[in-house]
Amino acid sequence: MDAALEVAAGGPARVLEGTAVNGGVLARVEVAGAADAVTVTATLGAAAASFRLAVATSTAVPALEEAEELRQAGRFDEATARLAVLLEDERPDVRAQAERKLARIVRVRGEPARAAELLAAAIERDRAEGRVSDEFLDRFLLTFIRLYVDRQLGEARQGLDALAPLAVGYPEGAAVAPYFRGLVAVEGGDLRAALGLFREAAERTVQLGVEDFHQQALQQWSVALGILGRHAEAVALMREAEARLPVGANPCQRARLLNNAGWLALRAADVRAHVDNDGGEAALPDPMPMLEEALHLSHVPCSEPVDRANLLVNLAYAALDRGHAEEARRRLDDARRENPSPSPLVEVWRLLLEGRIAIAEHRPAQALAWFDQVEDRGEHGAFLEARFEGALRRAEALDMLGRAAAARAAFAEVEVLLEAWSRAVPLGEGRDTFLGRHEQAARLHVDFLVRQAHRDPTAAEEAARVARKSRARLLADLDWTNRIGALSPEARARWEAAVAEYRRARAALDEAMASDWRLTQDRREATAAERTAEHARLRVALDAALALAGQSVAPAIAAADLPRPGDGELQLVYHPVRHGWVGFAVTANGVAARPLGEVDPGAAPDRLADQMFGPFHADIVRASRLRVAAYGTLDRLDLHALPWEGRPLVAHAPVVYGLDLPARTTAPTSAERAVVVGDPVGDLPAARAEANAVALLLERRGLRVALLEGPAATHDAVRGAIEQPEVAILHYAGHGVFEGRDGWESALPLAAGGRLTVGDILALAHAPARVVLSGCETARTADAARAGGLGLAQAFAAAGAGVVVATARPVDDALAARVVTALYAGDAADTQPRSSEWFLDDIPASLRAVQLALHDTRPGVDWASFRALVR
Repeated sequence: MDAALEVAAGGPARVLEGTAVNGGVLARVEVAGAADAVTVTATLGAAAASFRLAVATSTAVPALEEAEELRQAGRFDEATARLAVLLEDERPDVRAQAERKLARIVRVRGEPARAAELLAAAIERDRAEGRVSDEFLDRFLLTFIRLYVDRQLGEARQGLDALAPLAVGYPEGAAVAPYFRGLVAVEGGDLRAALGLFREAAERTVQLGVEDFHQQALQQWSVALGILGRHAEAVALMREAEARLPVGANPCQRARLLNNAGWLALRAADVRAHVDNDGGEAALPDPMPMLEEALHLSHVPCSEPVDRANLLVNLAYAALDRGHAEEARRRLDDARRENPSPSPLVEVWRLLLEGRIAIAEHRPAQALAWFDQVEDRGEHGAFLEARFEGALRRAEALDMLGRAAAARAAFAEVEVLLEAWSRAVPLGEGRDTFLGRHEQAARLHVDFLVRQAHRDPTAAEEAARVARKSRARLLADLDWTNRIGALSPEARARWEAAVAEYRRARAALDEAMASDWRLTQDRREATAAERTAEHARLRVALDAALALAGQSVAPAIAAADLPRPGDGELQLVYHPVRHGWVGFAVTANGVAARPLGEVDPGAAPDRLADQMFGPFHADIVRASRLRVAAYGTLDRLDLHALPWEGRPLVAHAPVVYGLDLPARTTAPTSAERAVVVGDPVGDLPAARAEANAVALLLERRGLRVALLEGPAATHDAVRGAIEQPEVAILHYAGHGVFEGRDGWESALPLAAGGRLTVGDILALAHAPARVVLSGCETARTADAARAGGLGLAQAFAAAGAGVVVATARPVDDALAARVVTALYAGDAADTQPRSSEWFLDDIPASLRAVQLALHDTRPGVDWASFRALVR
């Protein structure tokens, strides 16, 4: 920073020198014994600001120091004897110190209630004596007990809330508090809050040099990312935490880090063992060596039995994943001997392990008994991850036992749990990877129902519904319009205020960006970082607003919400199962399911077409319209371009890509207005010509057209135009940008440095029913998205558009202009004004016609990059 810093700590003020950290300076200051405060003054030019931190000296008590040395050495009986005497000391601060040290001993010895009593007494003395730092430390430990032993999340939060008034006087405690709040959030299943809190704790603790808690914050942040399936980032954070361990670190510190790292790698490996390795994920470390080293390090005095027991449980999971059920049983038995009375959360994971071992040993009845216990405990606490895992394994056990009706109900419960849990994942933070991480649930569910279809005609229909809901889950959570009506008046008011604030801040940001071009180069670079940070804050604000809408109802997609096939329409649905893939042919007359085996997206087109279309040949022959809904990697294939009977599939019938979003409850507009945006950045002459041609064609069709070209196409102008209820069509001709995790930073560049982002689209008060995005990658989704992903076209659909024409990859300007103008031209001799409904009805057929013309007359042209997406 540019300011000059001085510090006074019981003596003359002197220049403060240190290391630059996160925009500040980290320095260590010796405080004189008589000092009652530390004062730091920052001066920049004529301006100055000061910060004063009150300090107090601790009472030096040799008996306390001896007790602490004995505790660290694991000599708990001797330490307890020393402390018992000090509990009667006449000095309140000495009694408080004795209580907190004894609390740590009795907690390790399996007496959490007694530990909580001692801490409560110490906290009362801390507050009475004004010993702020001691109260922070005591409340942190009490939070740990409430959270992991008593499972009293509400009381854990209240204890941390009590620290808020004291935070100003104790910056170190204020920096650490988000770490404990993050732990509470994780255990409550609130990943949205946890990610932000661990990130905040990591940033603030490194600023203040609180290294121990900085490492812990990095580790828990890493674990949270692992829950989201962001494994490469999680491993990188864990390695950063490991690199920050001092050379002479306590063995127990390293053991805890290795245990966390092993657990992270263990869960990643477990998930990836059940899904296709198509995400391009970096190689993950082997959990076994890390856990073995941690166990070796744990045999030192500082180690606690509960830590060794948890390590043994993790080693048991690792052994089971390697197919060594007998070794897993031995490790689990060792863990029970080490810690016979674990916390409720640890016990749930042990029960899960018991059940999984029984499954591996083909003892489904015994496994079911263990999983029933997990379900019973889950009803009395959060345990979201463990509850989900237990519910899934319980359904699997019921399937193995042949109890079809019970298994069917159990799998349905798994879907409900996953849907509720996924809504706690913040936008732009990994919903794609989170759903991919839990793909196994839908695989097993669909697989089970397909196997039941031979005896239950309704099972195939239900399997197709589950497959469609599985790939639509992410977008359905963003489709808030149909759920707003179910909000209470208070929640509705909060929603409207949150969206209004997002839009206000978004407009202010674009206004500020419009003048950035005047800045000098160095100032422009600094401002760019500020703008990026502001975009991130806006994403968080919109995510919070959408979360309010998500609270209204569950599930996001009911069975009745899925679009039904129209006359002559065939819906082709593809989804992975336990081994390979399954395809469904859905018509107005019923559902047929066909196993496809393993499908290689990189196979030759002829082979792919035979595998995916061959089982449904008769259905395709009868269809006059095809709607495809493929999961993950298959969704990124140009299915409409695969060969069928010597021609592309689209030659047989129009093809649309279904998103399976619920039908809109609002009445369709009868308005006849269109908005056309052309070359807003001013560097695509072909796009401007395209926009003018489209505007003319639409006017000939009888629509009133608002044409926004070049500098006129600002963010405010475009958003204001397309939000008008009477606007039925939007055509955008310009650049398209696909960026960010979950595709969240994707945008349509506009004039004056503006951008119509995914967030802006989702926050639209009204979206046109028909949208054409003539730009690069406007239909693209993230490569890591296993289910249906998010991009610009998908965002418009979630905001209410019924049909969106967009591109799956970069596209040539001239080709784009030729394709999209043909959509509106129709029959050249037909110039009669018509309702805008022609566009909704005819667009797949019009797109088909121009694509086939290009295929037949322009070999090598990427005609297949355009696709029509429908809700």
